[in-house]
Amino acid sequence: MPKAQKSRGLKKTTTPIAKKDDTTSAPAASVDTKDQKRKQRHDAWLEKLDRAHAQRKRAAKKSKNLQTDLTEFHDILDTIETKDTKKDRPAAIPTNKFQTNKSKRKAEMQEIVRFQKVMQLPAFQQNPLAAIRQHVQNTYGSSNNA
Repeated sequence: MPKAQKSRGLKKTTTPIAKKDDTTSAPAASVDTKDQKRKQRHDAWLEKLDRAHAQRKRAAKKSKNLQTDLTEFHDILDTIETKDTKKDRPAAIPTNKFQTNKSKRKAEMQEIVRFQKVMQLPAFQQNPLAAIRQHVQNTYGSSNNA
């Protein structure tokens, strides 16, 4: 026996159905199609996204208007670091100093040996911070806040 095909459902109409006899009643609520509902949800999501974006933009604008006064820090830095101490300071080690891995390993080994010697010093063992402070003063010159 052949199978009877079932209908997949009726399409919903977008026009309200009103009775011809009853002219005083309000029209029935319109029935939206699936595509229209999807579009409404999408539009609502876009509006929500726009509101969130505008809110973030306002917050970013407020944070950009933050007024800070760093003159105190600048004054402190000027007292600590004068032009004379800048000239006396040894140049920083450049990051591209090591041209080969062999020279890099050699420098690392020298640092390890130097660190082990520092750890053996009795002054460092008694008070490490004071020993480091003394080393910095001897290397970079005396500081007012030391």
